[in-house]
Amino acid sequence: MDGNDRQIIDGLFDRLRQVEAQAPPRDAEAEAHIRRRLEELPAAPYYLAQTVLVQEQALAAAQERVRQLEAEPARRPSGGGFLDSFLGPARPVRGSRLPQTAPATATPPRGGFMGGAMQTALGVAGGILAAQAISSAFAAGSAEAAAPPEPPLDEGFGDAGFMDESW
Repeated sequence: MDGNDRQIIDGLFDRLRQVEAQAPPRDAEAEAHIRRRLEELPAAPYYLAQTVLVQEQALAAAQERVRQLEAEPARRPSGGGFLDSFLGPARPVRGSRLPQTAPATATPPRGGFMGGAMQTALGVAGGILAAQAISSAFAAGSAEAAAPPEPPLDEGFGDAGFMDESW
């Protein structure tokens, strides 16, 4: 653990202290259940702290990307034809920018607390997604699960000659 890791962890616990001071009373039954689970897995607070911090970083990156996307229409030149509002211009307008992918926000791998945080967060998130997928599969009735998928809708255009190369 380096000084940066310590500062990040301290910041998380400072925020938790503020939440505790302002939050309504905790659910006693839920708290007891959490304590029992922590007895089974004493390392859980470590992994939970990593997960929370990685998710905070991902949320901040997503919020920044939303801000960029919301500001983009103001930077685009106006004008053009009637269909440009639906289809966009046929070719880029001089000075316009092509859409960019979200910037990479991941820092290079390193050791210590935050070094394993991404792996921990991905493991937790992956486990949650897998559990939801399995739950959804079992929640659907056996009749729905056994039913074959519906065939694609035939709009009747397949043999209408629109793709005839003799045109």
